[in-house]
Amino acid sequence: MKKNTLSAGHRAQLFSALLALDQKQGGWDKVFQLLNEGQRAAQRAQIPELVEQLEQGQTVVLEGLKNTGQFLAWELRVLELGLATGNIRSSYERLRDHYFLQQKITDEIKRQIKIPLLVVFGAIAAVLFWLLWDQQLTLVSVLIRLAVSALFLTGLVAVSKTIIYRFRFDSAVFNAIKRWPFINDVLDIAQSYHYLKNLNQAIDGGLSLSQSLKIAANKIPDPYFSARYLEVYNTVEGGTKLSQALGRCGILKGVDIKPLIKPGATAKDAQLHITDAVYEAYLTRLWYWGQNLPQMIYALLPVMVLLSLINY
Repeated sequence: MKKNTLSAGHRAQLFSALLALDQKQGGWDKVFQLLNEGQRAAQRAQIPELVEQLEQGQTVVLEGLKNTGQFLAWELRVLELGLATGNIRSSYERLRDHYFLQQKITDEIKRQIKIPLLVVFGAIAAVLFWLLWDQQLTLVSVLIRLAVSALFLTGLVAVSKTIIYRFRFDSAVFNAIKRWPFINDVLDIAQSYHYLKNLNQAIDGGLSLSQSLKIAANKIPDPYFSARYLEVYNTVEGGTKLSQALGRCGILKGVDIKPLIKPGATAKDAQLHITDAVYEAYLTRLWYWGQNLPQMIYALLPVMVLLSLINY
C-alpha cells in the first residue's frame, strides 16, 4: 500500500510503533547523541575532517530512511531534525501526535456531515413527491430525479473523503487546496506551531539560537511558508529579541498569549508558553472548521432543488 493512501490513523500507528521500538531497543537516539556530541567536540577542537565524517554518518542513515519509501517528504524533514539534534524520539512523538489529531478531525467531519446530507436529500425528496402528488411529475420522473440527486451527493461525499483521507503535507491534494482562504488560515498557524516545535527541539539539542532559528525555518512541513520564518532568523541576527521578532514577523498573529505566571520563569519557560498558546489557537481553528465545514452542504439545497426540477 502506498504511503499516501494510508489513513492518518495508520500513519499515527506507524510512528507509535517506531517510538515503541526505539524505546525498547534504545536505537537511533543513542547513536545520534554520540554523533552530535562528537561533531560539536570536533568543531570546538577545529577538526574539520572529523566534523565531515560525523555529518556523513547522519546523511547515510537519512538516505536509508528515504530509500524505504515509507516516509513523506515533510516527515523526513522532521526526522532529519531529530537526527540532527540527537532526539529522534521527539520527532516520532510529534509525527504520531500530528496524525492522531488529523484522524480525530477526520472522524468529526464524517460525523458532522451525515445530518446535512440527510436534510438536503430529504428536502429534495419532499419537493419531488409533492409535485408527484400534484400530478406535475410522474413516478418514473421522480425516481430518476431522486437517483440523480443521490448520485450527486454520493459523489460529493466521495470527493470530500478523498480530500480528507489523502490530506498530507506535500501531497497533490495539499498543493491543490492549500491556498483556499479557510484552508490557508489553518495551515498558516499549523506552520507556526511546527516551526516553534522545531525551534524548541533544536535548542534542546544543544544548537545555538542562530542555528536553531535557521534549521527550524527550513524544516517546517511546507517550504512555501519558509520565507516568513527565515525573516525571524534575519531579524534576530539584526539584534532584535526573539519574542519581539516573532510578533513583528506575524508568527503570533491571532494568538491569545496570556501572561506567564511562574516565579523564576526562564527564557525556555517563556518559549514553551508561547508554543502552547500557538497550539491552542491552532486547535481552535482546526476544530472550528472541522465542525462547520460540513454545514456548508446546506448551501447546496436551493441549487439541488432547482436541478431536480430540470426536465430529463
